[in-house]
Amino acid sequence: STRSSSLTSLSAGCASATALSEAAPIAAGSVPDAAAPAALSVDQLLDVVEQRQAGEFEAAIDEAIARAPELLPALAARFPGELEVDRYAVSGRPLRAAQYGGLLELVTRMGSITSDLLVEKLSAVARDVRFYAAVCVTELRPMNAIPALIDRLFDPDFGVRACALEALQGYPARDLEPGLARARQALHADDPQRIAAAAAALAELEDREAIPDLIAAIPHADRQGEGPCRALRQLTKQDFGASERKWQKWWDDHQRRHRIEWLIDGLEHKDLELRSSAIADLRRLTGEAFGFDPEAPRRERELAHRRWLTWWNESGRQRFTEREHERRRPTGLLPPRRNG
Repeated sequence: STRSSSLTSLSAGCASATALSEAAPIAAGSVPDAAAPAALSVDQLLDVVEQRQAGEFEAAIDEAIARAPELLPALAARFPGELEVDRYAVSGRPLRAAQYGGLLELVTRMGSITSDLLVEKLSAVARDVRFYAAVCVTELRPMNAIPALIDRLFDPDFGVRACALEALQGYPARDLEPGLARARQALHADDPQRIAAAAAALAELEDREAIPDLIAAIPHADRQGEGPCRALRQLTKQDFGASERKWQKWWDDHQRRHRIEWLIDGLEHKDLELRSSAIADLRRLTGEAFGFDPEAPRRERELAHRRWLTWWNESGRQRFTEREHERRRPTGLLPPRRNG
């Protein structure tokens, strides 16, 4: 094609020019035999990227990255570009951006320079544009995308919500705090669906600070507080149904304890689902198991629970409370020096 030959001749012409300049200098006033081929236009270059033509795609990507500031307006106008795989053809988790199409691969390979473009696309009217923007943000995680991602937790498109949640789970907790505060405010909305969406997201983000707001949201949610109650179960590994009084009593008694202690308590719960959830979270957070099997006979579970308590008292508490202090330490402040 014309575009293909243009890119090929561009590469070949550059190589030939380099070879000639190294072989002998051009005399002053002399004219080269042939003019150097013109660089591809922005649209021609993006055409090659979208078509992912064999043997030319990587050269096109490299040139596009080198010309990134020049390409951004056209990139925004084309986004998400021609798709090789449609989102609706994929079940389960979304694919990586590059698997959907060449333009999306370019966006992620360009890196942080595309962050403003992606933040803008997260608020697009078209739901598919929001979805592909969220897929890209999940890989790049630019800091300026956090407020837009919090907004997408309430997106009418559940695929966009899921991508936004996955993206937010990859940020450091200290960077999420302002956004989490906004999500907690949504628990006090008049819309039960918004309350349910906020509750589900805050539970997945393991926001223990949301517990008082979740308790307060129980009477305002659909189906006897189902959304907030489910979130409370997930966070605490306890179950007090829709009783605000019992949840509040539990919070008053346990709010000063570390969440890992809540999880260890959850190992003793009579509910198999909660025991299974508690040990799954403990394994993920600590890397330990101590032989706990949520389906084992009660005596075996009690012995494993004691091993967890011993670990927490002897080493776990220090390990995880120091990590919490380090997370809250201002970046410019060094930790205290230890003697010995």
